[in-house]
Amino acid sequence: TNSTDVVTMEQRLENPAQYHLKTMTLSLHLFGTPIASNAIKYEIALMHTGGRTSLFTGSYSVGEGNKSVTFTIPDLSGYTLDTGSYLEIRPFYYVNEGTWTGVIGITKVQLEEGSIATPFENVPISLQKQMCRYYYRKSATQLSTADLSYEMRTTPTESGTAPYTYDSEL
Repeated sequence: TNSTDVVTMEQRLENPAQYHLKTMTLSLHLFGTPIASNAIKYEIALMHTGGRTSLFTGSYSVGEGNKSVTFTIPDLSGYTLDTGSYLEIRPFYYVNEGTWTGVIGITKVQLEEGSIATPFENVPISLQKQMCRYYYRKSATQLSTADLSYEMRTTPTESGTAPYTYDSEL
């Protein structure tokens, strides 16, 4: 492995202006063999018209279990924000910094306003699927946007080559 071998996930939060100067808590549950020898790192970044700005970086303590970190979103008034702007929440782990055996888990990720991590909210899978469809759709055939049977955040754009690799990402 080398320094570019990273295990990561990313969560985007649209309309970053709503988080301006708010105290937030990011909590998650960690498990896996590498956790015993190294901490999971995190980054909160702002994607804005001028590019990407890292707001916070840090790490959770070593070991398995529930972890949380509290931070305050800084003043965002100096950035140009538009409908494509978002906050990027990214926990990650550098593979070569620990004893890698191929097992790592990051579950129960939750971001909430305030300085206290509350118990993880388990959402029924049927509701979770409905909420995901608000942002993304994938199909094996080319579809018209008129074929969408559920409300989406905005009109999707199509990528891939017809007819078998249709993706609409919002």
